[in-house]
Amino acid sequence: MGLQADVEMTDEAIVYSLRTTDAGVQFFLESWRRLDEYGSAAQRGLYQSGYLILAGHMEGFLASMISMRLAAMSGTAIHPVHTMTPEQLKLLKPEPRESTPLERLHAAMRRFIEDEIDNLGTATFAPLEKLWRRLHEEKLDVVLGPELLAAVRAVFEIRNALAHGRTLTVHQAYGDEHCQSFGPYADGGNLVKTREILMKAKAMNPDANMAAYFPQAVLSEPTLRFFWGRVSEAQARLIASRDPIELGFAPPPLRLPALE
Repeated sequence: MGLQADVEMTDEAIVYSLRTTDAGVQFFLESWRRLDEYGSAAQRGLYQSGYLILAGHMEGFLASMISMRLAAMSGTAIHPVHTMTPEQLKLLKPEPRESTPLERLHAAMRRFIEDEIDNLGTATFAPLEKLWRRLHEEKLDVVLGPELLAAVRAVFEIRNALAHGRTLTVHQAYGDEHCQSFGPYADGGNLVKTREILMKAKAMNPDANMAAYFPQAVLSEPTLRFFWGRVSEAQARLIASRDPIELGFAPPPLRLPALE
């Protein structure tokens, strides 16, 4: 039967939805279990798809966290159809009457917040990070810590290079064996911070410190495992930071499953 759509009810419609990352994560994990069966080129292709899935999952996760925050602010919850009685359904459509000024103001606030929720559907990580800052007392670098946030941002730097077909390159000065003067790039996008994060965490093979090995090191099992773990940890910290008032609106989004 495959993946089953979620069913939700808003004030205007019944909404059927399917999280796009679910199928991708399932497919990737199934392929990951057979990693040793693939040749080196196919393995690099799997690592590349892993970054795309990893970044997409993190974006969707953060958008869901922000959506629940906005829903709590508006004072409206999304009601699952299968948990509602006919009497509860009737309460969602009360008899019409003239609204008060306060109700009209509240309705305007709800429309503003609902527009923000709609915008989450196309927001990438950088706008989501800014929106989090507007809605929470603590910024992401406080919730996650600067090193963990830097690792999450590095995932999106790599994802952007891979998703847009960019070439991973390293500029090495003559005589600079360890590539200290110039750094790795992705057709103009600077990956120096990504390399620094990996070297500090010892997540790359020591040979990757040599300039010639860095592009291959990005598409390798140790590097992907490192970033997968960082994103999973970031999601755990985001769930732990959730305001208790939001808990009545929806459960937190699902974290990434672990890599075996």
